[in-house]
Amino acid sequence: MEQTTINNKDLLRIVLWFCGEKTIDGRIFKSNIRLQKIMFLAQKEFTEFKKLKEDGIFIDEELDFEANNFGPFSQDLVKMVRGSFRTKDKEVSVIKKGYINIYKINSPMVEKLKEVYNKLKDNSDFKDWVKKINSLGPLSPNDLLKKVYENSKYQEYLINSKIAHRFNTLNS
Repeated sequence: MEQTTINNKDLLRIVLWFCGEKTIDGRIFKSNIRLQKIMFLAQKEFTEFKKLKEDGIFIDEELDFEANNFGPFSQDLVKMVRGSFRTKDKEVSVIKKGYINIYKINSPMVEKLKEVYNKLKDNSDFKDWVKKINSLGPLSPNDLLKKVYENSKYQEYLINSKIAHRFNTLNS
């Protein structure tokens, strides 16, 4: 059986799809904060991700996250998202509502996601990883922030935070 590999772009597709909400005309994903924190947790929190890297299935370097105003933030992720709606495939459309970006998942992204998912659906680490990512979907931005801020292993990402005082952290 041919081994399929995945990368950060595939992780973005997984997060947008599995953590997005269903609408009449497809799926949408709201909030840059949610996107940053879910992508961060998908790479840092779950042991299945480490196994996928060790097995050569996840082939990219992890996204580079730095301490920012709202905790971990990746400029690489911002560039990747922008690239997703600037390509001719236009995998994602962005609707701005005030300070909130709403990402609409378009059919080219769905097709690419299905292709990867179908090739890896029998890999238990991949399935478990996707389930754990999916479990983050219903969490509010505040609950996701709490998950990061109240975990002692992520304190280095909170040193520049303007909201650490709202959470029970070592840096507040």
